[in-house]
Amino acid sequence: MSARRTYPLPEGACIWMEAGVIDYRLCNRSFDCENCALDQALRGGLEEHIAEEQESPSSLPATRFHRSHLWVRETLTCGEWMIGLDHHALSSFSRPMSLSLPRPGRAIAQGDELLALLVDGEALRWSAPVAVFVLERNDRWVDDAATLQAAPYTDGWAALVKFPECPADQIWMARQSMDALERSEHEALKQLVTAGMNANRAAGVTAPDGGRLIAPPDQLLPLRDYLAFLRVRWDLLPAGC
Repeated sequence: MSARRTYPLPEGACIWMEAGVIDYRLCNRSFDCENCALDQALRGGLEEHIAEEQESPSSLPATRFHRSHLWVRETLTCGEWMIGLDHHALSSFSRPMSLSLPRPGRAIAQGDELLALLVDGEALRWSAPVAVFVLERNDRWVDDAATLQAAPYTDGWAALVKFPECPADQIWMARQSMDALERSEHEALKQLVTAGMNANRAAGVTAPDGGRLIAPPDQLLPLRDYLAFLRVRWDLLPAGC
């Protein structure tokens, strides 16, 4: 039996193996292993992961993102778009959550409520970045939210809509820009949690190297404080709407 050899990896590295070769890359998914598509692929479901990550103009339409963590993708039917919440928004809570979705046939003006995420009797409410007409909603969110939460860009779409005009690049961004925005949000959240720490505690709430939070944010902060932070960062509707 050969001895196992271990090697130090950079902070936040994710290991994967391809063609028998072990390699790593830095995590760009907020270190959320439980909801990470790559981690799920390593434990099974590789085909779905590849289909999601290797989008190209020659295969599936590209997914575009809004700074509020909405995403859109044009379907194969001209003029129809899927819209939903991205993995960052759906993985922001460790407790059970659900979505409140608009009814089909409804026209939603820019700035009006499009959908809401419900958790422990509280709600985060998203306004429509542009006017939309709702064709269909994904009613699986009523009975199977936990499953859809782990598949935001496949089964986890929220509604099928039409836009008066094609989504503009000034409003919707590419995945790389959204990843950069998520990293800045993580740093802001870490500062918020650290600011509320008890200075007399022997152990803090972040990793020893000052890295990622070692517990979900909704367990480190009072829920209402955490929701208030998200409303400001994501430019959501006020709590009383």
